[in-house]
Amino acid sequence: MSRLSSIGVLPEAFRHRVWSLEESLRSALGKDQLGFAKRSVSRARVRMVTPRNLAGTKSAAPRAATAGLLSASARSAFSLAAAHFGLDLRTGDGPSIFRRATTEQWPLVAVTADAGPTVRGADVLSYLRAGGTIFIGEITPAADAWLQALARELGVELPRSRPLAQRAAALTFSALRPEITAEMSGLEIQNDEGDCFFEASPAATPIAWLNADADLLPAVVQIGVAGGRLVLAVGPSPGEGRAVDLLQPEHALGVLPAFLIVRSLYGEAAWHSPFAMANFTIDDPMLRQGLLGLDFGAALAAASAGNFHLTVATVPRELRLADRSTVALLANNHGRISACYHG
Repeated sequence: MSRLSSIGVLPEAFRHRVWSLEESLRSALGKDQLGFAKRSVSRARVRMVTPRNLAGTKSAAPRAATAGLLSASARSAFSLAAAHFGLDLRTGDGPSIFRRATTEQWPLVAVTADAGPTVRGADVLSYLRAGGTIFIGEITPAADAWLQALARELGVELPRSRPLAQRAAALTFSALRPEITAEMSGLEIQNDEGDCFFEASPAATPIAWLNADADLLPAVVQIGVAGGRLVLAVGPSPGEGRAVDLLQPEHALGVLPAFLIVRSLYGEAAWHSPFAMANFTIDDPMLRQGLLGLDFGAALAAASAGNFHLTVATVPRELRLADRSTVALLANNHGRISACYHG
């Protein structure tokens, strides 16, 4: 491929010229019309209120990329998080889900408050003894009765859920649990979803608080039980829309706790494992040096020097004009430079 003459490239050069003319015409006719939906920009205040140490945020590598869910609703923050991170989400009745979670060593089982009354303490206890984590979300004061019944079955103390006289003004994430809160550690997020809270309990470790007047009231807590743990979160069920649109300050209480606990337990098994590196994309060069290609060596050097990743979006029909040295460079340096199909 590297010996292709410039004559072989000329048809593609002509095609690029035609494409450029078409783009100019399309832009002139379309004017300000967009080919995508613009996302609204949140004006909610987000600020750092506590110094943080992110040394404990290394992603986990679980034995299974499977999670269980007990919910009376088809849509929950946890189901959105599982879909976003690419988990194999299993649903069903409580006994079968907890039995499979125990024998197959699932790291996490989630329960939404509307399904809480179907949960039996004996099933939960077996899973917790195996070291599992149970996330109970969307808790309201109406769920307090069954939570206390579950506490009696487990022989532990669980915090009571109480209503607020008026909605909280903000949500603050703990800086002391970076293995869960990660980038949210120490942040205060303007958010008015909170209308209930957990009473303080010596057995419960706060993960996040509601800012109500001058008070910080627990909103997300974890409790160690029988070798495993329970993570409890107050908050509403998610509204309509895509997960990417709900990951905004206005929905932080209802959505973020589920996303944070999923990522903390499944990081390296998830499709979207966190990676602190910027990415730049270059459109349409052929995978070759010279005419209509790119100086891939210089691009790799720039990415290494600037500590970013470079993605080259190439046209599939032009792969026949790729040269072997460029393909080898991409294969050997995929941590810094890689190629994908464009369009």
